[in-house]
Amino acid sequence: MLYIELTDAEAEQIEAEVMAEYETELSFYTNTGTPFDLGHLQERYRQICERKKVKKIREKQEKERNIKINTYLQAIPKIEIAANFSVNDYFVFAQKRLNELCDSRIYELNEFTTPVFEMLCHYFAKDHGFYKYFEDKKILVSGEPSLQKGLALFGSYGVGKSVLMKAFAHNPRQPFNLYQSVDWPVAFGERSMAGVEKYKSQIRCIDVLNFGHKAAGICVDDFGEEKIAKYRYENQDQQTEIVADILKHRWETGLRSSTHFTTNLRYNADGQGVRQIEARYGSRFFDRLTQNCNLIKFPNGARSFRV
Repeated sequence: MLYIELTDAEAEQIEAEVMAEYETELSFYTNTGTPFDLGHLQERYRQICERKKVKKIREKQEKERNIKINTYLQAIPKIEIAANFSVNDYFVFAQKRLNELCDSRIYELNEFTTPVFEMLCHYFAKDHGFYKYFEDKKILVSGEPSLQKGLALFGSYGVGKSVLMKAFAHNPRQPFNLYQSVDWPVAFGERSMAGVEKYKSQIRCIDVLNFGHKAAGICVDDFGEEKIAKYRYENQDQQTEIVADILKHRWETGLRSSTHFTTNLRYNADGQGVRQIEARYGSRFFDRLTQNCNLIKFPNGARSFRV
C-alpha cells in the first residue's frame, strides 16, 4: 500500500469542518437546555475527525495508485489495430509468446504441432491459406472450414492446445481471454446467472494491452471437464450444462468468430469423440458446434509435453 500523509493544510481543513459541526451541535444543546454529556460529545467528534482524515488519506492513495497504473500503461507501446498483420507477422508474434509462456520448458514445433500452429497463424491473419490445411481432412474433423467460425481444438492431454491458444490470445486482430471450464459451474452455483453473465457477451479489456481493442472474445479451456451446474428453482433441485448454454448463447447472438474452446476429447477413427460430445450435450448441440466452429484436431501421434 502506498504510504501517504495529509498535508498540514488538509488536516487543518478537516479539523475546522468537524469543529464547526461540533460547535453547531453544542450550541443546540446549550440553547435548548437539552441534557448532554460533554465528554461523550467531544469524544464522538474526535472520532469523526479521525475517520474523515483516514477517508481523505484513502482517497489520496487511490488517486496516486491510479496515476501510477496509468503511467505504467502509457509506457507500454501503443500499437494500432493491425488489420494488415501478415501470416509471417503472426508467426513471429505467436512464437515469441510461446517462448515467454513456456519459459525454461520446451514446446516443440514438430510434425504434429507445426500444422496446427501454422493453421492458427493463417486463421487469425484471416488469410485464405487457412483452407489448405483441411484439404486432406487430417486436421479438420467435421463440417466446412470458415474464417468466420470460431475454433475448437481437440487433442489428448498435454499436446499443447491451451498453450497455443494462450500464445494467440492477445493478438492484433481478434483478441480473446482464456477461461477454465471447471470454474463456470462453480460461479453459477454461487451467484446463479450473475456469476457467468459476462461471458455471454464480449469481455471488456485493457485496450493498450490488446492492440487498441476495448473488447475481447473468449476461449473455454478444457471444455468437457466441467461438472454439471446444480441450483435450486421453485424449491426443487435443478441442473444445467452452463458452459454449453453460454456457448450456444454466443453462437445465437452473432459471436461465433470470437468464441473458441479446447477439449481433451479425442477424435479416433471410430468417431469416439463425436459420441462423447453427443452423449453429454446432445445431438442438437453437436450440430450447432459444427455450424459455428472449425473443429480442429491434433494429428494422430501427437505426444504429451508433460512427460
